[in-house]
Amino acid sequence: MSYQQQINALEARVTALERRLEGLAELEPRVEAAEASLRARGPRGARDEAVERLRAALAGGPRLGRDCVTELVAAGFAERTAYRAAAVVGIVRRQGADGEVTWALPPAPAEAEPEGTTARH
Repeated sequence: MSYQQQINALEARVTALERRLEGLAELEPRVEAAEASLRARGPRGARDEAVERLRAALAGGPRLGRDCVTELVAAGFAERTAYRAAAVVGIVRRQGADGEVTWALPPAPAEAEPEGTTARH
């Protein structure tokens, strides 16, 4: 390849890179808007994500507490984070006659506790 051909090839690459940079500049307002949105939401920590997973896990009804904790740990959360998430959710713990502890979402404000049950928070 001659010297002039090398220069022409480099100029073509520079032109292509300039076009790519122009395209990136058009994205800048969108990136800034996304960053502002993230800042407005605040940082999301492991506990917040564990809270969401725990609520989803209990949405179908009460489950064994140990199963909930096991699932959160398997998803990569620390066991302590699972219990902290349970405290944030305000889960209702009930111990059955067999000694197993079930977790349930707290009742909606209009719902009342059924008679004969005790809830420990």
